[in-house]
Amino acid sequence: LKRQKLQRNLQLLLEDLHDYPDNGFVWFNRATCHFDLGENEEAATCLDRAIRLTLPNVSFVPKAHVLLIMAHRRLGRLDDALAQVERALQHFPSHQEILLEKGAVLAKLDRPLDAIISLEQALGTTPHGPALGL
Repeated sequence: LKRQKLQRNLQLLLEDLHDYPDNGFVWFNRATCHFDLGENEEAATCLDRAIRLTLPNVSFVPKAHVLLIMAHRRLGRLDDALAQVERALQHFPSHQEILLEKGAVLAKLDRPLDAIISLEQALGTTPHGPALGL
């Protein structure tokens, strides 16, 4: 049932893209459907497009970066995943999920010490930035 809903949503989003081909949010939503279906190649293409079409300060952009990193990692494209991490960190240097993904990618690249550093950085942050010093 979930798969059918995702397929239906993809069809509706395709119609939206026909009317709004440069809408980054439509591309992001299409990507999340592909991602949830395990269609990582299609998800990566849509996420890349969504990021390129959208200003970095828009609320869904950090999640788009995270999903793109994950899609590259699922596809075994670890160098692409790491490059995407670095691009994402230029805009969101202390974003917890991006730092967690960086750690996961570095671990897969057999760089355990760098992975630990990244994961420790992630632990010192909240989901959207530096932790409050309480």
